Amino acid sequence: MYVFKKKIYKVLVPLFDVVGYILFWFRNLVKKETKPAEPKNILVIRLDHIGDVLFATPAVKILRERFKGSKITFLVGSWAKGVLEKNPNINQIIVYDAPWFKRDKEQKSAGFWQMVKKVKEQNFDLGIDLRGDLRNIALMYLGGVKYRVGYGITGGGFLLSKVVKYDKAKHEIRHNIDILEQVAPGVSHGRIAKPEFFTLKEDENFASEFLFEHGIINGDAIIAIHPGAGSQVKLWDENKFAEVISSLSKKAKIIVFGNEKEKDLVRRIIALSKADCVNAAGKTTLGQMAAIIKKCKVFIGTDSGPAHIASAVGTPVISIFSGVNDPAQWGPVGDKVIILNMESTQPKDVLECVSV
Repeated sequence: MYVFKKKIYKVLVPLFDVVGYILFWFRNLVKKETKPAEPKNILVIRLDHIGDVLFATPAVKILRERFKGSKITFLVGSWAKGVLEKNPNINQIIVYDAPWFKRDKEQKSAGFWQMVKKVKEQNFDLGIDLRGDLRNIALMYLGGVKYRVGYGITGGGFLLSKVVKYDKAKHEIRHNIDILEQVAPGVSHGRIAKPEFFTLKEDENFASEFLFEHGIINGDAIIAIHPGAGSQVKLWDENKFAEVISSLSKKAKIIVFGNEKEKDLVRRIIALSKADCVNAAGKTTLGQMAAIIKKCKVFIGTDSGPAHIASAVGTPVISIFSGVNDPAQWGPVGDKVIILNMESTQPKDVLECVSV
């Protein structure tokens, strides 16, 4: 089963795979690849965005528990590096801003062949691509990773040592864990999948100082808002967000988050709300934002990375989903998560979900 957005790939990739499977069938007759029983040097790849990387943390935890003495390296984009910096299950982080996942197209990054060389220098005996991306798979193969496991849903399955069956009905966290069954059968049986975000001590200190500087003291009810998203179609109406902020500001302290590119969006919404709230757009790292959100009574936001961070640190989440992604596969997880449909959701629907 192939998963594509562009029709041209539905034609080209299957043809590419037909040729590849024929060529590698002959190759495999000569050279057999054996799964390492106890891999010593493991590469995990997830080059997409913040929520996607957070969804990988349960799998990494299971991998660490099974292979306690192994070195685990995670290949990640710079935009999501902060998700993993304090994760005790990872020995090394390699940053690669893959051009196909960069939202800032002007941002420079290492070239593909530079990264192939870097991977080859590490001499990995096991590689796991959690996305099922042809480019990630090619990176593992060309980088000399000895045994490669992943999904072949965008082609290149013939470059894998083991292709895992993909079930679109499952949540992405489950997809990540299912791959581990091909590495060490039985490791994921009965496991509860919960993303993990570990904050640094300095992040916690920053959060306390940030709140104090903005007149927020212990005992104040705090609500975190994130109106931004990775694409325009995931954005909820600015006036509706402003109405929610205006109403909640009468009951709690409001902090509105956003990255550098979302500064104007946040400024407009705060102005529309006419509320006295804290504008934190562009003023925090991922870790600092997570530490502040951890102190909040509830998080309200779109289908975006901060919503997943909020659920990972245990803060109740109200996520307004656009319908671009299926929340059953991509939504925040946990018993404190409420997912609303953007098309039909009005400010009163959000307010009814908030208890302050």
